[in-house]
Amino acid sequence: NRHVVFPESVAVLELLRPRVKLGMITNGAPDIQREKIDKSRLAGYFDAILVSGEVGFGKPKAEIFRLAIDRLGVDEASAVMIGDSLNRDIAGAANVGIKSVWVNRAGAKDTKGFPTPDAEVRDLAGLAELLEKIL
Repeated sequence: NRHVVFPESVAVLELLRPRVKLGMITNGAPDIQREKIDKSRLAGYFDAILVSGEVGFGKPKAEIFRLAIDRLGVDEASAVMIGDSLNRDIAGAANVGIKSVWVNRAGAKDTKGFPTPDAEVRDLAGLAELLEKIL
């Protein structure tokens, strides 16, 4: 009930869905994460959803990213991780050698000690155009 879907999320997913395969990777207990996904009403946009508590490993471990890539039927060269956590999402992408986009909504500046993403955005708007550039 407290989980908020960012306002641009649905529009961006609707734009991306016909153009690319979409996967979701989330860390946490399956019952809690599945409830959040269900209440967000976003599950239908994704071709694969991986919950760390279901598969036995989570972000930033390379295994969960490789499993997502495998389930989506894509290769590393065409995969991009889009996430808001430098130490889980961006580091995990770096662990498997895939491109990454950091969603830095807070405008954080101190990124010392973290992998450098391929791109950075403040929100998801414009993501489709950005993905075409980095791929």
